[in-house]
Amino acid sequence: MRVDAIDTGAWRRRMRWRLRGAWTWPLFVALTAIEALLIHLYPIAGDRTSPVAALLIAGFANWLVVAVAAPLWARWRRHRAAQTAPLDVVTDRAAVTLLLAVGVLFVTLAALNHASVAASERDDDAMRAAVVRTVHAHFRAYSGGLNRLDIDRPAPHLYRTCVPGLDPRRPLCMYVKTDQSPPNVHIDPDRRPNALVFGPGPADR
Repeated sequence: MRVDAIDTGAWRRRMRWRLRGAWTWPLFVALTAIEALLIHLYPIAGDRTSPVAALLIAGFANWLVVAVAAPLWARWRRHRAAQTAPLDVVTDRAAVTLLLAVGVLFVTLAALNHASVAASERDDDAMRAAVVRTVHAHFRAYSGGLNRLDIDRPAPHLYRTCVPGLDPRRPLCMYVKTDQSPPNVHIDPDRRPNALVFGPGPADR
């Protein structure tokens, strides 16, 4: 009987070690790689994320889950539910659940940001088309500057676009509102470039 008890105890210990991290680390590696590729191709913020930055974002988020969130949640769940399963097993299950949740979060953020970036690109295209139409219809002397537009966006759906002319200090400037179709164009009597009107800084404010 003693031998059987020793064998049973050893078997349980072996099973516990096998269960410990049985899914956590393979899932960690797989999801980190997939999420890094996702964030690089479809950024969760802005319009681009380098492969290295994407890997760091995905890896750090998943590391926080495995190293911090999952152990804390596992202890809370085990204490609250009075579970008899080993803490390692409960922690593994918690880590798997949280890793999958982080993956879903990244997909959701990427989808939302992609929609936002696509809308911004449509706005930009509409603005450029309106500027080209305006110049060709009324200000042909500035046609040569259409490939050198000075663009600033002081508010959502509102652009101040300046078209360089013969005098670089006095471009043709116009405000373009893209929240309507076709966009509304208003010629700005202020001929100063955007850097002098808004100050130096990013064009998309």
